[in-house]
Amino acid sequence: MDIILKILILGDSNVGKTSLLLDYVDNYFPDSHVATIGIDFKMKSFNYNGLNIKLQLWDTSGQERFRSLTQRILKDANGIAFVYDLTSKKSFDGVKSWLKDVEDNGPHLEKILIGNKCDLEGKREVAKEKAEKLATKKDIPLFETSAKLNMRVTEAFDSLVKLILKNKTKEEIIDIFGERPGSFSISSKRSKSKEKKKKCCYK
Repeated sequence: MDIILKILILGDSNVGKTSLLLDYVDNYFPDSHVATIGIDFKMKSFNYNGLNIKLQLWDTSGQERFRSLTQRILKDANGIAFVYDLTSKKSFDGVKSWLKDVEDNGPHLEKILIGNKCDLEGKREVAKEKAEKLATKKDIPLFETSAKLNMRVTEAFDSLVKLILKNKTKEEIIDIFGERPGSFSISSKRSKSKEKKKKCCYK
């Protein structure tokens, strides 16, 4: 039986959510900006302790007008990666707003915090100590990553999978996350179309 895990990637526009997703799933960094409009997804399959895991990663638009759409799919998620751009204080303030939205409106989910674009250290606006303070307050792991250089991206998402499955027996994992006939699968139902727009190296 396949084990279906659904991870939602949240954060403001242009923090690199799509770049992180492409790096993690396809080991690919795009040369142009692909703007996500609404919601798109990718899948990654792997073996975990003898179980066939199908990871569904939901890539969401950071635009305000799509927040209500994001809220509607929260109930289907098992974990969330909150992403900010460490060269943008505004995006860090934005990720705090995303965290509050989930706490106020969503179920209890495993979470991680990702500060992306650590390859641009010279342009840093968010001190690591400040991000660590937020992560400690929310009791979630922090990862500073670079999708462009493939730094800590796999480590970040793998850690979220491990958090979701932590302290669960094989039988419990199958019972909770096992795919059953007639169950919703994002692989057979796209939530949103995607528009592409060339802009810059980060998304």
